[in-house]
Amino acid sequence: KDPFEYFDAIDKEAIASGSIAQVHVAYLEGHKVAVKVRHPSVRRQIALDFHIMKSVARFVNHIPGLGWLNLEASMEQFSDTIAGQTRLDVEGDNLDTFVANFKGSRNWCGFPRVVLKGPAVLVE
Repeated sequence: KDPFEYFDAIDKEAIASGSIAQVHVAYLEGHKVAVKVRHPSVRRQIALDFHIMKSVARFVNHIPGLGWLNLEASMEQFSDTIAGQTRLDVEGDNLDTFVANFKGSRNWCGFPRVVLKGPAVLVE
């Protein structure tokens, strides 16, 4: 199903954009929502970037006196963390947890609530 079919209206021009995703204003069942959409090739680009960095790290690990840096293991750990940042459903889960942790204790400040979530789309 076309994602645009879920919304009453959606602005095709993004109001914000970052390295992982961009945000659009939309209306869902009469309510204004923010639709965060992951850039189409970001996961592939990140994988390529880390493939290159891991290759450099392997090379550096073989230079006498630099093996102690253990760059290859550091790159592996870092790449897993960054790859996780591209999963918008995980971001939605984290937002749900955040809201639950502050439920009832912050009446003066609202938090966005997750309406829909998937690996590449988050609607708040």
